[in-house]
Amino acid sequence: MGNLFVWLAIVGILVIIGVGIWCLRSCEGKLRTCLFWDTVVFLAALAFHFGGNLALGFFGLAWRNLPGRILPTVLLGSSLTWILLALCCFLPQTDEIGWVNQWIVTLFAAVAFLIVLWMGLFIVGFRYSKEERIVRHQGRTFVEECNSFPNESYTYFEYYGPLVRGSKGFYGSGHYGNLTGSEEWLIDS
Repeated sequence: MGNLFVWLAIVGILVIIGVGIWCLRSCEGKLRTCLFWDTVVFLAALAFHFGGNLALGFFGLAWRNLPGRILPTVLLGSSLTWILLALCCFLPQTDEIGWVNQWIVTLFAAVAFLIVLWMGLFIVGFRYSKEERIVRHQGRTFVEECNSFPNESYTYFEYYGPLVRGSKGFYGSGHYGNLTGSEEWLIDS
């Protein structure tokens, strides 16, 4: 049953991508314009998310939590909107495609919508859910990430600004870690 669901989801996503491309080429009016701009937003967020991770990785950097939360959320929202816009553009074409094809596409669109929604919420909800704050120790500034499940531990990264941090962290246990040095930790945020 699980394999059938996976294959149905893959076919559904491929069908809705095909329907969306067909709509971009043949539909007219506001739906086509909205579908075009939604495609632009999706591709830009995809490029920033994955291309940004790749480019930042070359310099030993990574996204902090804010862009790490915003970009997948934009990808999720634009992909769900894209499915709905493609379906709204496709379904009124009754004379050209026939009602059987409409039902098949609607079924695959529903499956694709539910899979994207379910997986998207799972990824957005759990991938970038670490609490972080800025701390200073021995004259250096760090991004502290709390890894509090199931045991409380912290990972520290070099601070490089509000959007990026160092990609290689070091670990500590207990609040503020067990870094050497008797200087007091200063909390910036």
